Amino acid sequence: KQWYQRRVRGSSYCVATLIKMFLNPLLFAYQLNVLQIMLLLKRGLAQQGSIRSDIYTGLPSILQNNSKLYPMILQLLEERLSEFVEQDTGVLPPVKLGSCIAVLPDQSVLREPAMDLLRAAFLCCNLVRNREPDEVEKLDEMLESVVLRSTKCDLEDWDLDKGAEFSNTGVGSRNSVTALSLTAILEVLLENELIRGKGTIESGEKCKKLFRLLFSVQEILNEKQSGGRGKKSRPTHSQFSIQAVNSLLNYFVINDTSEHEEFVAILKTITNLFSWTLSVLQDHIKKLGSAEGAAVEDKTLPYTLGSIVRSLLTHLSRDKSLYREQTASLIEKSIKLVHSHNMEKFEDFCETVTEGDQITSFKDNVTSLLHTGVV
Repeated sequence: KQWYQRRVRGSSYCVATLIKMFLNPLLFAYQLNVLQIMLLLKRGLAQQGSIRSDIYTGLPSILQNNSKLYPMILQLLEERLSEFVEQDTGVLPPVKLGSCIAVLPDQSVLREPAMDLLRAAFLCCNLVRNREPDEVEKLDEMLESVVLRSTKCDLEDWDLDKGAEFSNTGVGSRNSVTALSLTAILEVLLENELIRGKGTIESGEKCKKLFRLLFSVQEILNEKQSGGRGKKSRPTHSQFSIQAVNSLLNYFVINDTSEHEEFVAILKTITNLFSWTLSVLQDHIKKLGSAEGAAVEDKTLPYTLGSIVRSLLTHLSRDKSLYREQTASLIEKSIKLVHSHNMEKFEDFCETVTEGDQITSFKDNVTSLLHTGVV
């Protein structure tokens, strides 16, 4: 009886909605547009991995611009995650990497960009949580379970063997794709924990475990790609955003008496985290330096880079020996990047670096150095 009543209420609601739509041409056009968007999204998700990657990347923007799509997009993300995430919270690892990879006769390729799916889910949850917390409850639980179970995993849980072959063909190709996918997934999870964890001790411990696993995977990739000679190189563009780099660097130079004192203390004990952060920043600056259009025209980029430069300058003032050359080089490249691509925002960049203190002096000195070629 209850099922029948719910069915009747649901049908009545649908009929009432349709009547309103037809009586109100503007509402009808709007609802039709929403349905068309969802239809296009579902069609796109049935295409190849690169197209799904683009769709996942665009979902947060679509959601931000249309609150009516909240339930539908969140449900869509839940369905996609259910396909590639183990639903049993006791199963390790949480992500079905095997299902994300297609094994072809001569090589393996990424079938499902799980890192982009997870990033989209995290970002969409963050957008909706403050407005409609009940809407994201189920998706939040799924994502928190992925993070928590990932902190309990070892390399062996992800079927990664240090002694295995890593190449572009055969079994070696599958190992390479698995390692690259895992690296990207862990970077997304680490970034989310830094942002969502709100500087708690528990969050700090999760970050520590996630980074240790991430660094282990990257060490394997570096060793295999350099033929065992230990030469370090970043195999692909990092999934760890430049905004997350900014947050992490701010934590490194933050006053020890801040409200996040214990969280910061944990971060500072993580071996190789600071040097890894600098290498990710270098990767971003290199990519932005060769990019065109939206990537370098992002209105927030000068402020983000300004905050990063301020943190790097603070680090240099406190420790003149640790990564001095690399830090100084990144400061120089950041200044050049903003000056060449966002000249109209250069003063905003300088103000962010100085926090408004002696901005004119700083700007004049930097401009002079740029003109003389010293920077």
